[in-house]
Amino acid sequence: MKSDILNQSAGDMESRVRYLEEAYHSHVELLTLLASLGNFQTSIQDCRDPAKILGVTRMHLQRLLSFRATAFAMVNPGDFNFTITDCEPGSDQSLVQSLVDREIKSGTFAWALRQNHAVIIRKTFDGSPMVLHVIATRSRVMGMFVGLLSTHDTKGIDISLNLLSIILLDTAYALENLSLYNEINDYNQNLEKIVAKRTQELLRANEELLKAKQLESVGILAGGIAHDFNNMLAVILGNISIAKALLPFDSKSSARLTTAEEACHQAKSLTARLLTFSKGGSPIRKPISLAPLIEESAQFALTGSQATCQFEIASDLFSVEADEGQMRHVIINLVMNAQQSMNNTGQVRIVGQNAVLTHGHGLPLRDGRYAKIMVIDHGCGILQENLEKIFNPYFTTKFGKGGFGLTIAQSIVNKHEGHITVESQPGSGSTFTVYLPASKHPAVPHESRPVTAPAVAAPPPAAPAERIPEKQISGTQQRQILVMDDEKGIRDVLGAILNHLGHEVSFARDGLEAVSLYEAAQKTSKPFHLVILDLTVPGGVGGGEAIGKLLTVDPKAKAIASSGYSNDPIMSDARKFGFQAALRKPYQMSELNRVLREVLN
Repeated sequence: MKSDILNQSAGDMESRVRYLEEAYHSHVELLTLLASLGNFQTSIQDCRDPAKILGVTRMHLQRLLSFRATAFAMVNPGDFNFTITDCEPGSDQSLVQSLVDREIKSGTFAWALRQNHAVIIRKTFDGSPMVLHVIATRSRVMGMFVGLLSTHDTKGIDISLNLLSIILLDTAYALENLSLYNEINDYNQNLEKIVAKRTQELLRANEELLKAKQLESVGILAGGIAHDFNNMLAVILGNISIAKALLPFDSKSSARLTTAEEACHQAKSLTARLLTFSKGGSPIRKPISLAPLIEESAQFALTGSQATCQFEIASDLFSVEADEGQMRHVIINLVMNAQQSMNNTGQVRIVGQNAVLTHGHGLPLRDGRYAKIMVIDHGCGILQENLEKIFNPYFTTKFGKGGFGLTIAQSIVNKHEGHITVESQPGSGSTFTVYLPASKHPAVPHESRPVTAPAVAAPPPAAPAERIPEKQISGTQQRQILVMDDEKGIRDVLGAILNHLGHEVSFARDGLEAVSLYEAAQKTSKPFHLVILDLTVPGGVGGGEAIGKLLTVDPKAKAIASSGYSNDPIMSDARKFGFQAALRKPYQMSELNRVLREVLN
């Protein structure tokens, strides 16, 4: 009896010892796993691959519990459905998917998503207990862990499940951090691209600004030179006119003077180019339709050439606020450049379309609506190192040729608040693109008219000057004329011409002196019948300001505007500003005679 009791006690003690040993080993393993959690957190935080994070997580979970199969049902960002993205062993993936689908239909899956702990489904349709645990941070659900236990006994696994929650929470934060890291990295890369693009845009804009300032400086210099040169030409041409009028028509000296006169007209063409390029060439704008202007100008540019034009111009091409004459020069110069690059053969393609520029367009232009004109050739093209130089005055790669053509085109476009670009590859032709701001007003109806030669072309030889017999102006008598000009040479020659034509002349050096002399003459028996006013008087009152004061003194005063700046608005529409007519310097005696007849009669 005693031996039976002792044997039973010994057996119980042995069972207790085995239990304690198992419990000890289990707790040691749990403590070891707890100790390894720090390494687990570090290792998954450093991962830059979601699959690697899940792989490290599975390894720790399998050390924690005995699973026959594990899987991760991750959220699909597109439709927020759950998809088994990782199952081990892979042969059980269809089984796990079926179990998950059943629990989704039953609502258990959704209930498990809302829990902060593991949910054990003790009996699935294949008889295996299943563990569900959400993988989520406080702000975001990343997915669900699904584990099929290899044993039906689920007792005593509470501690393991608590550790499972800790591991999966760390996994969720690691996945969220990785997602944020990728988003930030993508944002930084995009930002770097944006910064690099914007930097290039700013560099290009700075280059364009520097170039514009350089061109403006050259333009100011060119305008000053052209103005002074025009004044000198006016003196030379005026004296030639007087000399020719005093000589017999068939005199050898008269023939020589005619040759000199022709040279003066060629020099006048040069100053016209300088003035178009300079600040003196400010455009006189009005709303115009580009389509007919482009076609007329292009056809004129190709006159006498074997090259042809193909037009692709939108029927609704925006109208623009532009100086029609200057725009003709732009088209003519670009088309002439194109046909020269193709050796006067081939086809020049001209495209006109509407463009709406928004933020980030990369051009030194304001956002808005633009008429876009492209002149495309299939010529020799331009070397990359020359692309930045082609708008420089007199730069050319054509032997024996050179000029202001492209420089003037760019200057005109810039003055219209537009921009001109060029794209070219050697041997593949070039494309010049002009952007002009669209007008808010309807275009003035187009009137077809003969196209004049562009600024780059040499003028035809001057016609022989009209010979005017001394003191013979048809239908007029001797008149009192006041001449205002700051240049003594011009005053002298103009006085000589007017005296030759039978008039009495008085002189003033600026607008204030002219108004004072006019007002004083009004009180005498010899008032002035006409005033010739120079528009530009450096450091003094010019004709544009003086005409207002003059009309205050005498509302019926007659005045002629005179200037070497042919693009001054007053020179294009003199009557609008109170003048009866305009004379562009330099002019011949015959031109002055014609204008006097018109005004005095």
